[in-house]
Amino acid sequence: MRAFVLIGSLIASMLGPMLGLPDGVARAEPADGHAQLRRGVALQREASWNASIAALEKARASGVLSPAERVDCAFHLAAAYLAIGAEPAARRELDLLLEAQPAFEPPAYTSPKLAALLGEVARTRAAAPWLEARPPHALPADAERGSGVELTFEARRVGPPIYGIVRYRLRGEPAWREAPLQRRAGATDGALVTDVRPTAAGVLEYYADALSSAGPLRAGTIAAPLELPLAHVDPARPRRKGTSKLVWLAIPVGVVLGVGIGVGVYYGLRSR
Repeated sequence: MRAFVLIGSLIASMLGPMLGLPDGVARAEPADGHAQLRRGVALQREASWNASIAALEKARASGVLSPAERVDCAFHLAAAYLAIGAEPAARRELDLLLEAQPAFEPPAYTSPKLAALLGEVARTRAAAPWLEARPPHALPADAERGSGVELTFEARRVGPPIYGIVRYRLRGEPAWREAPLQRRAGATDGALVTDVRPTAAGVLEYYADALSSAGPLRAGTIAAPLELPLAHVDPARPRRKGTSKLVWLAIPVGVVLGVGIGVGVYYGLRSR
């Protein structure tokens, strides 16, 4: 069976160039996210825009890309979407790119159309209110909840009221957890905070979504979350359950009842 598979792969690699198929299409699709990213970039050199978009979206969905690779993925997705006429999707990708890397500089081979759209998105972002992630602070270990981290954000160009949540997880976990964003007591600025209690060490991934009078605000996204390495975490200690007051109350009551029953049995037997 392996021999047939190897022969089929060899035939595909030989017939691919003869049929005009891109090298990445002739071969079996890679399952690794990093390989999908390389494949998506290579397909753009052959103007295979739709195939490139499919590979790049798979690369991002794999969840294994580094922050730099996610920026590269968003840039090439923007280029591919713009090439097929999907400008709103290209704007979205450039917005994600600038959110992850505000000082992004496009490479020299960038098309004038894509460079102009990048500049337009950058100017729109500069004039709009946004939620800025501030440096997090470690929280002292709590006897019941363990150690934690205070995640801090600042709303720029917009005032209260602001309502929001932070979604977070340790890298590798399938589900996101949620924590509410709140104004720090006595704060006069636009700072919003929440404290999270990770259960283990690792890379904490998180992003914030908020609503304000100026519209939605966000910091990070589910596709490009903010990251915080955690070298050590003090887990929560299980609370000791003390003896219930009802137990202590039941002891003397039981003694009295036991003595009463014993005396009754004694005199009952004696009368007989």
